[in-house]
Amino acid sequence: MADEISGGQNLVALVRVKPGAEDRAAKELSDLFAKFKVGAEVRESGIGGNLFVFSSAPKGYIAAVLARAKLAYSRTILLVDATSRADAESIIKAASRVLADYLMKKKIGSFRVKARIRGSTIEEKEIEVVVGKALKESTGLVVDLENPDATIYVSIVGEIAAITVA
Repeated sequence: MADEISGGQNLVALVRVKPGAEDRAAKELSDLFAKFKVGAEVRESGIGGNLFVFSSAPKGYIAAVLARAKLAYSRTILLVDATSRADAESIIKAASRVLADYLMKKKIGSFRVKARIRGSTIEEKEIEVVVGKALKESTGLVVDLENPDATIYVSIVGEIAAITVA
């Protein structure tokens, strides 16, 4: 999916910006990446207040550059572990891969799914419940909405779902 939307680069971050400040935020991010010689492209998502960052650089390097920055126009930066189409079946497949990779690095007993949706008619609670149920069945982990060991974030922007686990 990432190659379909990026021409070969990976979607490495979803950036939520102040509404109406997309152009300024994109320039600010582009200047930051140029300063640190990161080959990254910042694009508007087509949904107000959301920018995509594409790069072939490792996600950890992108994270380190963003952590150093004082960004005036960016509100939230979500580093992306996987992308999929914005339908439940595709999201479940991508979230299952992300969680499986996470479980290889860290032992956890519980999780929750948090969804944020912009530019789609899909309901956040619907995604949280459907994805959570599928992941619970496939992993045997406990769903804990209050104090989970990990959270799977699903951010849908238009036709694209960006997934990460933390």
